[in-house]
Amino acid sequence: ITPTDGNFVQRHAEAIALLHRVTVVFAMGDKSLDKTFEMEDTTEKGVRHIMVYFKKHAFPFVNFFRKLKAMQKALALLNNIDIFHANIPFPVGIYASIINRKYRKPILYTEHWSGYFHLNKTLRHIFQIKVIRHLAANASFVVPVSQSLRDIMKKSGIKARYRIIGNAIDTRLFTPVEKKKSTFRLLHISTLNNIHKNIEGLLEVIASIAETRTDFIFQIVGDKNIEETRKLIHKIGFPEGIIDLQGTKTPEEIAGIMQQTDLYVAFSNYETFGVVYIEALACGVPVVTTETGILTEFDIADSYKIIPVKDKKQLKKHIHNYMDRRYPVNRKKMRKFVTDNFSYPAIAEKYSALYHQILHNDKSSKVTQSP
Repeated sequence: ITPTDGNFVQRHAEAIALLHRVTVVFAMGDKSLDKTFEMEDTTEKGVRHIMVYFKKHAFPFVNFFRKLKAMQKALALLNNIDIFHANIPFPVGIYASIINRKYRKPILYTEHWSGYFHLNKTLRHIFQIKVIRHLAANASFVVPVSQSLRDIMKKSGIKARYRIIGNAIDTRLFTPVEKKKSTFRLLHISTLNNIHKNIEGLLEVIASIAETRTDFIFQIVGDKNIEETRKLIHKIGFPEGIIDLQGTKTPEEIAGIMQQTDLYVAFSNYETFGVVYIEALACGVPVVTTETGILTEFDIADSYKIIPVKDKKQLKKHIHNYMDRRYPVNRKKMRKFVTDNFSYPAIAEKYSALYHQILHNDKSSKVTQSP
C-alpha cells in the first residue's frame, strides 16, 4: 500500500461532505497488534473516519470474519445511516451485503477498477465478475467514473442502474500560478506500471525527441515501480539532465510540481478516468494523452490532444508542437472546465441529487437492498 492508494475515494468523501454527513469506515489487518481489535475515530476536512485494525491471522478464513467484525464495530458507533456508499464493489460489497442484513438500507457502488480492461478466464476473475454481477443487480445504483468504464462493465455482463459521476478534484489546491521555470517542462505522474501506463513507449518517444533537442526536462513522479523505471531509463539512454525521476509526493507537492509544468503527457494503454489529467487542466496545464479515460468524453479546444493508443508518431508530433508554442493554450478555459465538471461542489451536487433520488424511490417503491 502506498500513501496515494484510495486517494480518489477520500476526495469523493470530502466533496460529498460539503452537503451531507459522511463517515468513512475502513478495516485493515495488522500482525503486530497486541489485541484482536484497535479503533481510531477521527474527523478531517469534514469527514469522520473510523479505522478499525484487526489482528491479522495466518488463515484467510479467520481474517474474513475479523474484518467483518471490525466493520460491524465501526458501524455500531453511528447513530443513523441513510445510505451505504461503497467504493469498488469487489471485495467490499461482500462484507457490506452481510452487514446490510441488519440495516436494510439502500446501497450504491462507485466503481474505479481498471481490471475490467484486461479480464482473463482465470478462476479468480470468473468468481470476481460473478460476485460483482450479483452485487450490481441488487444495488440502487452503480456509479462508474467514466462512460468508458460503464461500457466495459456492460460488456462484462454487469447489469445495473448506471449513473456516471466523475472523480473529484480539489480545485483549491490544484490552481494556476505564475511559472518560475524557464526551461520547458514535461510531466508524467502514475504508478509507472508498464502494462497499464506504457512507460517504456513513453520513454522511447522522449528519447527520440532528445536526439534532436535538449531544451526541455521530462519529470516523472511515481508511487510504485521506481526501480523498474530507472532501469528502463538506463537501458534506453538519455542526455544528461533530461530525465528527473522522483518518488511518491504529497498532494500539495504534486500541485506544486504541476503548477510549474508546461505540458502533461501520458501514453496509457487503458484508463478508467485519469485524475492527473484533470488536475493538470485545473492548473492550466495542457495534456497530451491516448484515447483512454475521461478526456475522450469531452471536446475542449485549446486544452488537450487525444492520440491513438501506442501511436508514437502522434505523441512526438504534439509534444514538439507544444514545445514550439504552435498550439494556443487557454488556461482560463481549462480551469473553468474542471470547476464546472469535477470540483468538489460540482461532484457534491451530482451525488446529492442521486442520494435524494435513491431515498425517494426507496420510500415510494421497493428497492432491492444490498451493500
